[in-house]
Amino acid sequence: MPPTTYEILDLLRSAPEGELELAVRSDGRLVALLEPRSAEGPFCAARSLHANLWTPRAIRAGELPGLVLDPLLGVRADVLKERLPPPVALRLALDVLTGLDALHDAGDAHGALCPSAVLLDEEGRGRLVVLGPEPGPLETRLRYAAPEQLEGAASSFAGDVWAVGVLLHEWLTGAPLFEGRGWEVVARIAADDPHARRPAELAPLAPLFERLLARAPGERAEDACAAASLLIELAPRVGGLASREVVRAYLGPDWESAVEAQRTRLQTAQAYVRSMQERSPRADPPSDAFPLPDTFTGAIALTPTMDLDWRGPLAALRGRARRTFGAIRPRALRARGASVLRALRARGASVLRALRTGGASALGALRPRAAWARDAMRAAAARGRRELGRALAWLRERAERR
Repeated sequence: MPPTTYEILDLLRSAPEGELELAVRSDGRLVALLEPRSAEGPFCAARSLHANLWTPRAIRAGELPGLVLDPLLGVRADVLKERLPPPVALRLALDVLTGLDALHDAGDAHGALCPSAVLLDEEGRGRLVVLGPEPGPLETRLRYAAPEQLEGAASSFAGDVWAVGVLLHEWLTGAPLFEGRGWEVVARIAADDPHARRPAELAPLAPLFERLLARAPGERAEDACAAASLLIELAPRVGGLASREVVRAYLGPDWESAVEAQRTRLQTAQAYVRSMQERSPRADPPSDAFPLPDTFTGAIALTPTMDLDWRGPLAALRGRARRTFGAIRPRALRARGASVLRALRARGASVLRALRTGGASALGALRPRAAWARDAMRAAAARGRRELGRALAWLRERAERR
């Protein structure tokens, strides 16, 4: 079975874990491919695929494991800086608890819940991000860590419940529950009373905060389901739960503009995929698009409307060669170059066959494009040969030095 390959189309958005890019899988499906910033992990998919969870569908093999996800539009919750009305804050907290309940039901604890771990999607729903690597900087995550976690305890359901309590307090008041930086935050979590800073207008929610922010893990709600039940019971005291329309209105123009920009990129990518599937004249893909193989030895397949720029693939090739020098030999590099040139020749032959059978009218319209494609492929092949020659010379020089 041939390896799965991915053709990168455009950058959807930047995430704390890395760059999230729109890509077409070799079976024609449009997916989001997360290229992590480092190899730290573990990278794993949650065992639950609940609607309130955003978790990988697959893991792409390679030196830096890529995560294959659904192309979900949204912005991380750390953009929420202002105080939210209680119905809106409770609705988002209930979304987080619903996702946590699915995670807890599968036997997993999140362990790193913070605003960066909540994605506000285009519907105004708060989705729990479960990608494996811990989201956000350590200093931010410390603000939401339970007291027992700061003492070395492992992640637990009770620790997740505490983090939801800190998040909810922050959304309702517009200020962090524990102020300070670095070890000052740790000292405040260990010594301060989490209930002392709660405003008087939140008194109707006191029973909820007592079960979320109890210092002893055994006194907290036993899991996300119990916390969600108590939240639903107490919500009518402060105006109930906001609808999705109200939530979207309070998320603000920054969220709306970011989601709209992502929607435009997604629609462009969807049009490109449809044109590929229908074998019609293709929508123009982004000029910096180039295919990304599932592994280093995967085949590269170029499309005729693609910008034939060798700089991106060769930069990746040089980077891999530097990182794995000793495992790569000039012979393997020559084989790689030969496979690329064969793919170029095969693609050029298929384009010429299509031009010959297109009819007189189609040929008249396609002659300028065919000439451009032919010249571009020749120029790209020449550049490729030159760059491959330089790469081989560099590898030989390094080998001789060793």
